[in-house]
Amino acid sequence: MAFSKHCPDNKQHYAGLGPTQLSQMAEEYSSGLALFMGIEIKRYGKGDLEAQSQLRTWLAAGVIHLRKLRSPESRVSNLPILGWIVIGDEWRLYVAFGESDEETAPIVILGPMNIDNKGSTSDLLGIFRLFRLMQMLKTWATEVYWPWFTKHIMEVAREKLAQEKK
Repeated sequence: MAFSKHCPDNKQHYAGLGPTQLSQMAEEYSSGLALFMGIEIKRYGKGDLEAQSQLRTWLAAGVIHLRKLRSPESRVSNLPILGWIVIGDEWRLYVAFGESDEETAPIVILGPMNIDNKGSTSDLLGIFRLFRLMQMLKTWATEVYWPWFTKHIMEVAREKLAQEKK
């Protein structure tokens, strides 16, 4: 999940960044987006280990990439990156972050999170729990993650581009 370049509220933040790679994605369009959450989906009964491997790799790559984008003298901690594995009706939440502010610090990936609010699409109550959890994550993403990302990642990238042009 990403903050869209096309949303009127976000356009100003993406302006002037050109082809800057803001995420760990290799694909050109996705690499230029601020990603805060990924979803790995597999069919029920198939691919649990593959899904875990893919999501954990994606999460770790995201943490490493944010470390590289951050200003070297910055002591601001990176915020966590979130991920979901969806297998059939079951949704499992994962959280990844650096153990410390050091660039070489180990990456911690927690999950699947054992929380009462986790959702399942197998019944109506589970769908509402999942919907509520997604609302809470959206609030966190827009009120905490996006302001942090625009200040500590996008502004730094913009400054680097300006220095390269000189």
